Amino acid sequence: MKNIFVIISLFLCVSLWGQNPLQQSVDEIVADPTFAQAVVGVCVMDANGNILAGFNQEKMLVPASNMKLI
Repeated sequence: MKNIFVIISLFLCVSLWGQNPLQQSVDEIVADPTFAQAVVGVCVMDANGNILAGFNQEKMLVPASNMKLI
């Protein structure tokens, strides 16, 4: 029983420490009640094209302006 508790505790610690702070910020922003009725898509990429954080990044959305693409 003690081993199971230790394994679960380690799993929880690793999963909490392993969270990307940028992804956490994106998740908090899109969870805001302001966006409850909106369709939101966010994709944050580095210069090499690697996705750092995202929300609905696989959806094809039309931006309201080109400035949002920068």
